[in-house]
Amino acid sequence: MLIRPHLKSLTQPPIGPIKKATFYAFIPSADLSSGKKLRSILFLLKGAFVLLIGLKAVAVLAADPLPAFMGIELGSDISKTIQDKRFKCRRADSPVAELTCRLGARYEEDVYGVPLSSLTLNYFNRKLRAIVITFDSAHFKAVKEGLEQAYGPFQERLVERYVTRRARVFKGYVYIWAKGPFFIDAIEYFSAGSDSAVLYKLESHL
Repeated sequence: MLIRPHLKSLTQPPIGPIKKATFYAFIPSADLSSGKKLRSILFLLKGAFVLLIGLKAVAVLAADPLPAFMGIELGSDISKTIQDKRFKCRRADSPVAELTCRLGARYEEDVYGVPLSSLTLNYFNRKLRAIVITFDSAHFKAVKEGLEQAYGPFQERLVERYVTRRARVFKGYVYIWAKGPFFIDAIEYFSAGSDSAVLYKLESHL
């Protein structure tokens, strides 16, 4: 049994290449008539608007897609999971989850080729706020490397200290990725010393 302090609730690469777009705008000269000046200004404003829309589209394409397991995406509505017989759901007495759904023991899932010990979905206001997966800590390095390949370098590393029943103290690491609308925590030792975990959660998740 480990005693661990409370961990504060805290990048797939871009979707394909982004093509470069060129926009042209006409700047009116001082000798144009008032009517021509007005049309030129309107044309200039239209060009600026098109440029803004283009930049927004590029930002959307470059954003990391939300994590998903078993076809269920972070941030999705609970209706799909409720109808999925692979999951067992129950009420949760927690400030960060009203309902938790756990993958049945006879179903298998993996992360970067590592089999999962458990897969839990945490819902609040019918929205999937967090995905918690656990696996054998012997494979933590492989999962961490998979996360780095998918999401890039981690942004923060925390050190946690643990105490066993025999008062033996040892440390473990928590690696954190902040990916815009969601966060990822890779926890080397979670609940029991033999398990590691990865927590995927929305930015608004407490």
